[in-house]
Amino acid sequence: MKVEFEKLLRQKRLLAFVLLVMTVVQIYLTFSGAYDTFSGISLDYFWQNDEYRQRKMSQETALVDAQWIADKKAEYQDYIDAHRLSPEEVRKRIEGKKAEGFGISYTAEEVLRDPYNFDYAFAILPDEVYQSKKMEEDFLRAYTIYIPLAENPVQYLRDQYDSENAHLEKEQGISYAAYLGYSEAQFSDYQKLIDRIYPEKKLVVGYSLGWDVLCTVMQFLPFTLGMVLIVALGDLFSGEERMSMVPILRSTKYGRASLLKRKLGAGVTVATVLWIFFQLVMLLTIALTYTLRGATCTVLLFNGKPSIYGLNWLTYYLLQCAYSYLGTLVFTLFICCLSSILPLRLSMPLNMAVTLLTGIPMNHFCYADQAFDLLDKCRAMTPSQLMAAHPTLQVYQSYAFGNVIIQLPYVTATAILIESGLLLWFLHCREGEKAT
Repeated sequence: MKVEFEKLLRQKRLLAFVLLVMTVVQIYLTFSGAYDTFSGISLDYFWQNDEYRQRKMSQETALVDAQWIADKKAEYQDYIDAHRLSPEEVRKRIEGKKAEGFGISYTAEEVLRDPYNFDYAFAILPDEVYQSKKMEEDFLRAYTIYIPLAENPVQYLRDQYDSENAHLEKEQGISYAAYLGYSEAQFSDYQKLIDRIYPEKKLVVGYSLGWDVLCTVMQFLPFTLGMVLIVALGDLFSGEERMSMVPILRSTKYGRASLLKRKLGAGVTVATVLWIFFQLVMLLTIALTYTLRGATCTVLLFNGKPSIYGLNWLTYYLLQCAYSYLGTLVFTLFICCLSSILPLRLSMPLNMAVTLLTGIPMNHFCYADQAFDLLDKCRAMTPSQLMAAHPTLQVYQSYAFGNVIIQLPYVTATAILIESGLLLWFLHCREGEKAT
């Protein structure tokens, strides 16, 4: 294996240059606002607004339990007492808003009898207070997401569906499941998953943007780590063909079987070291900027939906890393196969083209048509997407095989096993024959 490493290092200057450039690109992406975070926080806005950033980063990690809810309600009451309108102002506000066409169904008397009811916040607070960032982030999320989600997570998720379903059926004549792209069988499986996972789930909230970015930015690994691997390993097998060494190697005592093992060992070692290097770079970069606080926070999407598998950020990240690392090994085997059948001048541009085409990020977690179509399902199984591991745990995704529904994480694991086996078998047939 030492000889194989020495051959790989013959172009160490080129490798060092490509590694440096791609590392810088990966670091840049951790601050770029060119992609959606799971939580919906704009990275551009986060870095351009000091007050917003400080307020976000000051949020403490907390379990949303009975005491947390009581404290939040007391804080809201103090907020109302500090800013509430007078009874006469409340009446004028409600009358004025109704005249402007606002759909207000309650009366001023109802508001004044129950001023701490969050449903009446719009009527009892001035516009500038009601529309403040504190109101939006401290109280709106607490009353509309955190408290109902903590008290009854299954009911909260069902209520979200019922609300969206009623709106879409009225406005567009379609169900919410159809709007998201799910078949009836998929949606039924999704509901069963919620019923199984969420009844006993505890909600933990707080600042966790660093983990959000860490998981989200991994979608670009095919364009950074992938390119480094293509340059580093592209000549692993084709070098012997170029130097006309194949007949000589086939005539040796052990044929090429032993050489194949050494080459694969070198390739896997290089891929492992580089994958770890990129993870450490991202961890260090994010720890020094966003911080890695909030590891135990529940993964929440921008619309308040928790991770479909009920994960916290640390568990989410570790699972994504496991999929990404195994996917990187599949990607490495794919590079080796192309190196085995094509000269470097052809395999490298082909590898890059395939990676660029198949590695385009798959963001299906916050818009309509969340469910993969056929092309998405095929692309999700390519080596580039397996390396990124980005869509695996995002939202509910599944594949239908007749009447059998298999969720994406299990399909991905199966694809890694099957593709690894096929690529190894191909390399054994091409490179592992013993001399006769």
